Amino acid sequence: MVHVSRRKLLQLAAVAPSALPLAWTSVVSAATGKKTLSAVMQSDLRVTDPGFTTAIITRDHGYMVYDTLLGIDSSFKVQPQMADWTVSADKLTYTFTLRDGLKWHDGAPVTAEDCVASLKRWGTSVDGMARKLMDFTAGIEAADAKTIVFKLKEPYGLVLETIAKPSSVCAFMMPKRLAETPITKQIPEQIGSGPFRFVAAEFQPGVKAVYEKNTDYVPRKEPAEWTSGGKVAKVDRVEWITMPDAQTALNALQSGDVDFVETPPFDMLPALESNPDINVSILNKFGFRMNFLHPPFDNVKIRRAAMLAINQKDVLDAQIGNPKYYKLCGAFFICDTPLASDAGGETLIKGNGMADARKALAEAGYDGTPVVILAPTDQILLKAQPVVVAQLLRDAGFKVDLQAMDWQTVVTRRAIQKPPKEGGWNMFFTYQGAADSLNPLVNVPMVGKGTSGGWYGWSEDPKLEELRDSFARATSPEERKKIALEVQKEAYDQVIYVPLGQFQAPSAWRKSLTGVIDGPATPMFWNVDKNE
Repeated sequence: MVHVSRRKLLQLAAVAPSALPLAWTSVVSAATGKKTLSAVMQSDLRVTDPGFTTAIITRDHGYMVYDTLLGIDSSFKVQPQMADWTVSADKLTYTFTLRDGLKWHDGAPVTAEDCVASLKRWGTSVDGMARKLMDFTAGIEAADAKTIVFKLKEPYGLVLETIAKPSSVCAFMMPKRLAETPITKQIPEQIGSGPFRFVAAEFQPGVKAVYEKNTDYVPRKEPAEWTSGGKVAKVDRVEWITMPDAQTALNALQSGDVDFVETPPFDMLPALESNPDINVSILNKFGFRMNFLHPPFDNVKIRRAAMLAINQKDVLDAQIGNPKYYKLCGAFFICDTPLASDAGGETLIKGNGMADARKALAEAGYDGTPVVILAPTDQILLKAQPVVVAQLLRDAGFKVDLQAMDWQTVVTRRAIQKPPKEGGWNMFFTYQGAADSLNPLVNVPMVGKGTSGGWYGWSEDPKLEELRDSFARATSPEERKKIALEVQKEAYDQVIYVPLGQFQAPSAWRKSLTGVIDGPATPMFWNVDKNE
């Protein structure tokens, strides 16, 4: 089940036509005379700053509007995108040269100063791999209008891989005036240099987001492959339509009112398997995160008790249902990969920790402080987990306050560091793709910097940071594997977060679409054409 690309094809069956067809989408296309692709994404878009959050829907928005200095191909090899590069003999200086023809959506040329500011802002985000690179960085400067000079304090072998990382906080380039916005504030407008322009005038959170082809964009000449190659916009307009009801979305797909559905629900897949429409799968991993700042999870003994109460099978059965699409896995760095290990996750897999959880909770001196859990109601891939885990925690002796809200409210609220009584929280659930989980540096939650650069939940663990530094300096696969195991043991001991298994999430689109690209950061809508 380990695939980071969309290569497993499933057969989809026809669904009944929608009783309420979204005819207005077709009307828009016909009225404007533009080739319009309509998509129902995995979540509504509300946060539009791709440096402000790790939310996947915001990353997807980023790929529509912005471009990156480097890309990555299907062999995980770094490729030029906005820039080519050279490396000095001492491995301390990386020089990037911007290619010709790059313009911002407001018409201004892309300059090295813009990119320097963008890299510096990205380096202050919650992304652990970006921050680790900055720990090794002596300076970033613009030598001239097209040349970016990246200087290191000591040799670091993951410079290119970090800048090219496809998810989730990507090194998107933006104008200097926007990149100078502190990372704690959202940028005031969406101006990139990518293949599509964001149509701010038509943005209706909770209804739709609209993108139009950037006619000034000059794509690379290489074929499109994952996030590398030519990003050719073949449709004039892309509309992301918000449809919280999964059946309505699938009916709209069948009737032709939408072209693409990112996350069809798993319980409907058996009825869809005989349809010749294309369905492709990617591997995702999900888990939950506790808030280390406030009771009761500021106490590691209580965090351990909570983890003992959880088992992956209950959660996966409720969320996915069919074992064909999920895998029990205790590995923080993805099962069936070089760094995989189940060490520390035995009770999660075996599901035999409840008695120990009750005992551990009593011995930890739990005082009945309610556990505030943020529970998204509009995220197909995250609806069941909070409900199941809330009951397991109650069975272990916790008091639980399960608070229902939409996913974008979760994304906003999880950034609040105040106590739960003042709008904060104790636990939230999320998922991330395999490309975001493969090692201790790229894995965003695997950071121990607390409130000084840590991810939501703000775990503070100096030992974890020392191990991550050692991994960054390691020069052989054997050494990295050994350190990754130590990272995993520390993460389980301190309950940095709790992995809940792995699953494959299918997407579906009409046969009228061609050129859909696979990859670790899908869906991407360049290279996609639509036959009316």
